[in-house]
Amino acid sequence: MKILIVIQCANQGGMEQVTCNSAALLRDRGHEVRILSLRVLNGMEQLCAREGIPIEALRRYHRAGGILDIPVLLRHIRRIAPDRVWVVGHNIGAVVAGRLSGIPTFLSIHYHHAESPMWKWRIFYGIAQYCCRKIHFVSHFIFGEVKMLFHRPEQCCVFHNCLFEPKPGWRSLSARRRWNLPSGVPVVGNAGWLIPRKAFDVFLQTAAIIAARRPEVCFLIAGSGSEECTLKALADELGIAGHVVLTGWLREMDDFWSSVDLLLFNTRFDCFPTTPIEAFARGIPVVASVEQCGLNEIMTDGLDGRLFSSHNPALLAKAVLGMLALPDDRCRAITDHAKQQVERLCAPGVHLKHLTAFLLLQPEKEAQ
Repeated sequence: MKILIVIQCANQGGMEQVTCNSAALLRDRGHEVRILSLRVLNGMEQLCAREGIPIEALRRYHRAGGILDIPVLLRHIRRIAPDRVWVVGHNIGAVVAGRLSGIPTFLSIHYHHAESPMWKWRIFYGIAQYCCRKIHFVSHFIFGEVKMLFHRPEQCCVFHNCLFEPKPGWRSLSARRRWNLPSGVPVVGNAGWLIPRKAFDVFLQTAAIIAARRPEVCFLIAGSGSEECTLKALADELGIAGHVVLTGWLREMDDFWSSVDLLLFNTRFDCFPTTPIEAFARGIPVVASVEQCGLNEIMTDGLDGRLFSSHNPALLAKAVLGMLALPDDRCRAITDHAKQQVERLCAPGVHLKHLTAFLLLQPEKEAQ
């Protein structure tokens, strides 16, 4: 079948990465897949190029939920003539254009609903239920936020994002030289958009406590965003600027993961964050604090690492120091269990089974 994925934006974030993964799985299954971005291409084209997935973008996006873009979206859909329209992101214009085209339309949601008032979501999902055959949520957490808005809950489904196994040879013993990190010392890292909701301020406050107790520990942050200058100033204020390296945005993450001994992940809200899942898949231990997030659907505190429901730098520092001090066999047991969780919920074969049923690419009974 020919599948057109209409995606909200085309950056290099988690949503774009996992959408590209899904497109590659469908392509490998024999389907023809194309991606249309509502906003300008901002890095996702590089992800798609590696997988051989065609991608293009609207020349102009009018915001306002994409309502003003319905005519141009409809022209794109008719030109491409897909068998399925798969909308990734909460865009009214895209789901309406899919409905008007007469082509079966499906919707995936990767967003936490607390960013907007519930009355807006009531309008959006009222329209989406009429326009879409099925609506997919990437975590039970975000579906639970809006479940009461659906007249037919069976129209909805929940399955987690796909994560490919790390490529063989991803670990490089010389990776730390890229950032002048000494060998033989612990490196605590995190990666993501440097924006307020990602709570990198909590990461630095925790780092300051750790550095006071173990001055040899280094801290590595990969990513860029509006908070970069603020975070550099905070590191100076906390007296740990010499312990912290900000790499900027990385096109390839292998050197980052090769350098990190432990991931310290913090977020104020996230649907189903990619960064700790990437760490699990690589056997890297995780300490996390999340206020509103679906991470507990794959991570159990004490079994797969340490997971806190609030940001307390003192407790986080204690957990990190405790994890770094664990014997190798105990640490390996924790990371092995976490890796098994990723394989159970996010492996390509598992994801493809759910995705095939969601997009009605074969009878659902056969896909189960």
